[in-house]
Amino acid sequence: MTIEAKLEQARRNLLELSTRNRLINMPRRRKRAKVVEIAGERSDEVFRILVSEGREMSFLSIPEELEGTTDINDLFAQPTSDDPDRHSDKLLQTVLDSKALQKRLLTIYYDARTSLEETGINILYLALGALKWFEADNTTEERYAPLLLIPIELSRESAEERFKVKWSGEDITSNLSLLEKMRLEFGLDLPVVPDSDDLIPSDYFRETRDRCSGMPRWEVTPDDMRIGFFSFAKLLMYHDLDPKSWPTEESLKEQPLVSSLLMDGFSSEENSVCGEDKIDECVPIETAIHVVDADSSQTAAIEEVKAGRNLIIQGPPGTGKSQTISNLIAAAVVQGKKVSFTSSAARSKPRLR
Repeated sequence: MTIEAKLEQARRNLLELSTRNRLINMPRRRKRAKVVEIAGERSDEVFRILVSEGREMSFLSIPEELEGTTDINDLFAQPTSDDPDRHSDKLLQTVLDSKALQKRLLTIYYDARTSLEETGINILYLALGALKWFEADNTTEERYAPLLLIPIELSRESAEERFKVKWSGEDITSNLSLLEKMRLEFGLDLPVVPDSDDLIPSDYFRETRDRCSGMPRWEVTPDDMRIGFFSFAKLLMYHDLDPKSWPTEESLKEQPLVSSLLMDGFSSEENSVCGEDKIDECVPIETAIHVVDADSSQTAAIEEVKAGRNLIIQGPPGTGKSQTISNLIAAAVVQGKKVSFTSSAARSKPRLR
């Protein structure tokens, strides 16, 4: 395989394409504690209020005796001449009674805030429209995948106030997992979501429907709406590894580290810069930039990095990996270098790049 092919394969591996991924299959169970189903609203109108006009919306509950009704959408028919503006107000009709709605919104609110604080990533979205699809012609189980995902924020002024939802201002991106699955497994090129200024949900749904017209039983449901969590944690890496996003003079496939990882391997470096048993002989104390304590093995690793070598530091909890990273960053800053520190998740072991 060429380096281009291996790089593209590595990018695809970042996208979870099984039905376990909520971007591929949104469960229809309304009892899920972290999903709020919106019924009887129009995607174009909701998009206009939230995104085009940048306004907030709040939620409507249903009477307790109607909660769990099978054909819940039949309760919210199209507006009549007596009620022309029902779909243009700033209220999102849900399928939950008041108590259940507030409990669910509260759970989502705290989980969204915790995720943002721990990872710095907002994973709360309003899904507009869905693609109903089947894994094979002889299967009967329906799958639903979101088409438009609007990053949102939940807020309320006090415990007595209603929850409100607004667009976070982040990009409205394509469902890359769905696009990739449709392309690889069904040979379908679904449309890419345009910029928010040019986006009209109904037009996007219509184009998606046209491209899926040859698939029996498949259907685009334009007004299918749900608020829930969708993880895009690996999508930034997916974008970063796209050679098209790199300047021509700094082509990704020509980067030495990328070439070594995917094709050539790393050259053998048998002689260490400094052995642990002779650390005092090769590291003068005045040149050791340690902002936290470091033992001999940690100091040896720091000197390897300062000498420009690539390495992986492994060890069980409590062996000083985080302290070593702190000292490495300090040493690089003293040398006038820039440092990129990345971590796959807040609770995972940090990785130094």
